[in-house]
Amino acid sequence: MSRKSILSLGAALLFVAGTSATAQPRPRPCAVDIKAYCTDIQPGEGRIAACIKEHVGDFSPACKARLIGVIIDTRECAADVKEKCTGTGLTGKQVAACLRETLPNLGNLCKTAILAAILRSR
Repeated sequence: MSRKSILSLGAALLFVAGTSATAQPRPRPCAVDIKAYCTDIQPGEGRIAACIKEHVGDFSPACKARLIGVIIDTRECAADVKEKCTGTGLTGKQVAACLRETLPNLGNLCKTAILAAILRSR
């Protein structure tokens, strides 16, 4: 096989790999949960946002994992994390487990930040 043929084949493979990778939708772990819990809610006046905040503790493990990342990275949730899930010697896994358990009891400011993150990922 000539060098020119190899380069052409390589370019074609890169093109095919690139187009199949971009054709895949971004994972949206919370979309199914929002539909399951808030489908019957009439939009407007913050009703869907209130529904999401109310049911955030009921969401799937995949969605909760996404939300834990948001909580840890969001300054609006820092006070809740510090108050509810920090202690001497807690590992990252222990903090994440604590946050999963306390998700329904987070403050409104933190839940609003979580909601904003969910909506950005939709």
